[in-house]
Amino acid sequence: MQRDNPLVSIVVPAYNAQNYIRKCIDSVLAQTYKNIELVIVNDGSTDHTKAICDLYASIDERVHVIHKKNAGVSAARNSGISKAKGILVCFLDSDDWLSPDIIQKGVNKFRADFLNVCGAIEFLPNGLTKHECIIAQNLTREELVANAIYRIPDDKYSLGTYFRAVWGKLFEKKIIDEYNIRFPENLYMGEDAIFLINYLAHVSGINVVANDGYNYNRMNEGSATAKYHHDLYEQCEIQYGDILESITENVLNESVIISDSLVNFRWWMVTALIDNSVKGIKNNKIPIKDLMKQSVQWIEKYRIEMKKSMVNSSNIGKRHQRLYEHRKDINVIVLTKDYLLPQVMKKLFS
Repeated sequence: MQRDNPLVSIVVPAYNAQNYIRKCIDSVLAQTYKNIELVIVNDGSTDHTKAICDLYASIDERVHVIHKKNAGVSAARNSGISKAKGILVCFLDSDDWLSPDIIQKGVNKFRADFLNVCGAIEFLPNGLTKHECIIAQNLTREELVANAIYRIPDDKYSLGTYFRAVWGKLFEKKIIDEYNIRFPENLYMGEDAIFLINYLAHVSGINVVANDGYNYNRMNEGSATAKYHHDLYEQCEIQYGDILESITENVLNESVIISDSLVNFRWWMVTALIDNSVKGIKNNKIPIKDLMKQSVQWIEKYRIEMKKSMVNSSNIGKRHQRLYEHRKDINVIVLTKDYLLPQVMKKLFS
């Protein structure tokens, strides 16, 4: 690799981003590290995103714009990867922005055959900010994969809430290309985790280049996580299946810590599905009776599934057994209508 001055490709998928993409692009062009290219993939925007991106491309030769029919963020990022010519690749969402020196820090502290990561500052809708640092290091590959599946609550192993996102990281293009690592185009949520798991299978560990540098915008109410999704159940099931497939294909040991993360991810799915249904009720998309019925079905389905997987697993350790017992106690409470209904009503009117 050209260690002194490698070309860094910054890939930005954009869909109807006219209100914030200027700040995103300006933050890239203002980097103190100059050997960069900005690959913007306009994913069929119907607002002024196309015109804004084309204007920047006409002014700065480092800006390259791909215009394509709308196919989702995964397809957009994959198009950006194919176009990227850099030795290193990083991903930036169109409503986020970079600190001016973060690419320089990344290049200065870069380690080959490692996933190079930085911390983030989260900008919340209430005007507050939250600093997300990467603390745990020297983790095994299984521990890294477990973090990509779902956030680990134990600080000794945890890499924070947003480790499973692809932003805030420097990837080696040769690894992406050699192992044909791409985003699953049938997913619009959780696609980052699949890409990350497949990448982590081919590196030695992580290398923290800075504890800040990526600015994550949570104030955009039009983001995928803020809407009601009628197909969220199918998306969760596809994501879970892809995670299992990635673990199998990369011959990763389903250790206790990976199994724990799979269990935690399954239970996150239940809460995500319930929260999504609450959004549907608030937006008059579904009746409240459907939420009650679906909630009990989801909880019971995953309770039985997790019980079977733990009984049949040959890797059950004491920590894993304790986790299941804890979850089982929660199930008994959650499955009672007296508990579930007040919780749902609280969400509806909060």
